[in-house]
Amino acid sequence: MPLKSFCFYNGLNVEYIKNDQVYNMPQQHYHDSYELYLQLDGKRYLFLDDDSYDLICGDMVFLSPYEIHHMASLDSHFYERYVMNFDKSLLMQILTESELNMLLTPLKSCVVHLDEVLFEKAKVYFSDLNNSVGGGFLASKTAAFSITNLLLILRSFSELAGPAKSKKIDSSVIDTIHYINNNFDKEICLSDLADMAHMSKFHFCRLFHSTTGATLGEYLRNVRLAKVHKMLVNTDLPLSQIAQRTGFDSTSKLTYSFRKIYGISPRAFRKNSKNK
Repeated sequence: MPLKSFCFYNGLNVEYIKNDQVYNMPQQHYHDSYELYLQLDGKRYLFLDDDSYDLICGDMVFLSPYEIHHMASLDSHFYERYVMNFDKSLLMQILTESELNMLLTPLKSCVVHLDEVLFEKAKVYFSDLNNSVGGGFLASKTAAFSITNLLLILRSFSELAGPAKSKKIDSSVIDTIHYINNNFDKEICLSDLADMAHMSKFHFCRLFHSTTGATLGEYLRNVRLAKVHKMLVNTDLPLSQIAQRTGFDSTSKLTYSFRKIYGISPRAFRKNSKNK
């Protein structure tokens, strides 16, 4: 059975974890919702797009929909964190569409380090959100206020530098990931990427997996399918054009890969998303 590379959340999901054991995500993945993550204590490693970060206490992560990412413990066993996924429709309880666009449009996926005052405020907002899940209509509005305040904190940091990027990852591997992310619509083979990284295929595959949480084939498939997912939801392009733009040789190969991961055909998936 394939590992899950897409996680669906409807409305609001909040999770608090305090863990004293090594935990590495079994697969890099993405969501069709926004994600906010707050590191409360300990350390975590984040691989995002083609950058990597060592998260410490006070770091907050913002992820836009369809951003592929992976988290791991690496050399640190202990961590404590909040993570939240939300659909932007939740905020429309308190914001107009134009206000929502003004809030979200400038925000890009990022990692910021909060000062002590903002960190304490963020902890309160996340705690309130954790307590509001399943609390009814008024709790939903309260949650929308807390999320809006967290996004406003991010807005104030969006022009500033985030925490230092991880030095644990070989820069040549990062360069190949950057290449994949910008050339997923073309034919990509292991030999070319290993040559680009000046490594043997075996050594390259091992480092690639430890960095991204996926094999090269899994990573390329997930990048392509994330793009397919976004096009199915946000455009009316026919499957033949979507396949061409995302590196699939044919509509049938796209459909096979999509059904294998999502358990539904892309046509049915598009129809369901339109009926939401």
